Amino acid sequence: MVRRPTSTSRRRALKWIGAGGVAGLAGCSGGGGDGSDGSDGTSGDGSDGSGDGSGGDGGGGTTTSQSGEWPDLSGETLHMVTDSNDDTSQEFWSRITDGFSEATGAETNVEFITAGTEGNQRIIQMIQAGDPPDVSWRSLTQAGVLYQEGILQPLDDIFADVEDRLGEANSVVKETLNLGGEGKVLMPVLNNLNTYNYRTDLVDVEPTDWESALEYARKIDEMDNDVRGTYVPIADGSIGTVRTLSWLWTVGGSIAEWQDDRIHVNFHEGENREKMVELLNYLKDRQQYSPEGAGAGWGDVINIIQNGSAASTWYGGPRPKNAAIRNEREFASGIEVAPMPENTQRGTDGSVEGFISFSQGNTEVAKVFIEYAMQRDFLMFLYHNLGPIHNIPSWPSIKDSDEYISGLKELDIWRGWNEDQLSSLHDDAFQYFQHKSQDTNPPNPYQITYSGEPLWDLQSDVLLRDKNPEDILDQRAQELQAAVDERQG
Repeated sequence: MVRRPTSTSRRRALKWIGAGGVAGLAGCSGGGGDGSDGSDGTSGDGSDGSGDGSGGDGGGGTTTSQSGEWPDLSGETLHMVTDSNDDTSQEFWSRITDGFSEATGAETNVEFITAGTEGNQRIIQMIQAGDPPDVSWRSLTQAGVLYQEGILQPLDDIFADVEDRLGEANSVVKETLNLGGEGKVLMPVLNNLNTYNYRTDLVDVEPTDWESALEYARKIDEMDNDVRGTYVPIADGSIGTVRTLSWLWTVGGSIAEWQDDRIHVNFHEGENREKMVELLNYLKDRQQYSPEGAGAGWGDVINIIQNGSAASTWYGGPRPKNAAIRNEREFASGIEVAPMPENTQRGTDGSVEGFISFSQGNTEVAKVFIEYAMQRDFLMFLYHNLGPIHNIPSWPSIKDSDEYISGLKELDIWRGWNEDQLSSLHDDAFQYFQHKSQDTNPPNPYQITYSGEPLWDLQSDVLLRDKNPEDILDQRAQELQAAVDERQG
């Protein structure tokens, strides 16, 4: 049975939402540990929902609505599902749900589901069983899968309210939210940026473009030590596709385009073919300066610098640097976290995470909940306790606030950072970020386009099986097109 609000509470909720909701919001949040223990713990786009438990308390109070009170939702039940189930994440969700119940009278419960794609499958099963959730915390990539099922509720009305209070969201993040052009399907809270982490203490070369990155790796490899120049992970799944896309955007390549209202795979055609071949050959050149990369996981990439195996690596954020700090490596503070080395342009893949609401759920109450959750004290707690620095506020007014910066400076991890490094990371995230869906206009809602097996097979064909890129593109493109067409119907 689909849960619906009573007529009284529905009117109250709608009246409250139309009046502007809460005031004084000034914070957004993120989730994710640094994986310095070597564990994987990542979601489908390179960021994870596990907590590292670091940092101090970011505050636990709540603010009130613009009118000084929250709507009376007594008798209503709000059901939220999330992948984040470590102790710190559970504390975060308890703060919000307990406060929401106290403020509105609604009963709230959180279901912790298996991470990543399996979590989406659980959500779809719940909806098919007639018991839909109301709210979830998802990445935009995961939301794209659910959007394809036609089960997401646009959040444009409360997005406008949040922008009234916070100012405009990161413009490059904001451009990703309108999957299929039918409305903003996710309330952004954080974004991550795929970066290039490298040691500055070994050679006097800055790996800012493809040529200098290769020179950096060669010079490190020629030194009389055990440190290899760079790391070329070869992996199935998200790590393989996210990494490929981060490099591909720097050469201006493309995976797909809209043709007659359908997604058409194009990486094997015309100029895009030339760029993909150039990329695969470049990765092959880099492989000679890398430790063995077959079967790599996210934890391998996180720890490859701090354990002394390599001097540079791509990663979905600054966790290689953070892992070196936590493991007290003397070179940690000198690790730079920079944009991906460019070829023809700056650009890198990244993720966006935040709240979504389901069209078959208790939508009006869900919107009240999302606005309640987007309060300063809740969100500052999340920023300072889950993936600090790695997770970047999607709102300029937050990332530049004294409260956010001063909170980071109180953390143990800050001993390996400085304000210039943090500012540079933030500037890069607000300039060069390109979510995979932005490969097309409007954004591509078919997540399979960028995470299907044919795409990660490209690197394995070249790096493991020593095939000529020219000989494999057509087959892999046909396989990917077939997978996309199955989703498109």
